[in-house]
Amino acid sequence: MFVQMKYFIVKVGHSYKVIDCFVRKYGEGPSIMEQQQGFLNKELYVKKVDTNSEEVVVLIYWESEAHWKNYDNCISSNEQLQFAQLDYILECCYTNFQVKGEV
Repeated sequence: MFVQMKYFIVKVGHSYKVIDCFVRKYGEGPSIMEQQQGFLNKELYVKKVDTNSEEVVVLIYWESEAHWKNYDNCISSNEQLQFAQLDYILECCYTNFQVKGEV
């Protein structure tokens, strides 16, 4: 299993804007990501850091690194740059993990 983590620090009160980019709206079908072969699941987390900022973590689970790369090569090459240009996003970084075992 392969996990991509998208990590954001946003101005307080703006976490919903990031979350909205990753959740399915009422009445919509599966997103392009959810339709990709090898996509397993995604989880969204929000944490208030202090009076000025919140953390948003998006974990996206794939069957393998190869499945993730197929999706990443098709769609998200400029996604991080686009997020970084929004005035309510203070920090944005992506990283990946290979799952080696389960507890």
